[in-house]
Amino acid sequence: MDELELLTAVVAHPAEFEITLPGGLTMCRLDEDHYTVEYDHPTEDGEREWREKTFRDPRAAARFFVERRKAMKLGSDLAPVDDDDSEDDDA
Repeated sequence: MDELELLTAVVAHPAEFEITLPGGLTMCRLDEDHYTVEYDHPTEDGEREWREKTFRDPRAAARFFVERRKAMKLGSDLAPVDDDDSEDDDA
């Protein structure tokens, strides 16, 4: 199961799970056929604002969440490699 399929299944679940990543990205099911993705967004003047986008399809919400996650570089799979980790290779 890939990331998009996994997130679609979780957000579409009737328990109304909320998925939140540190850094300002959240997705949840508000009710049947109503999903929302909220995210922190930089403005032109250097400030940040909280935005919300709603969807009727859980897969569309999950796709937008994944796109925002990658654009915002959130998650350890997108974190830059720490040069300190390479010291272990020198031993």
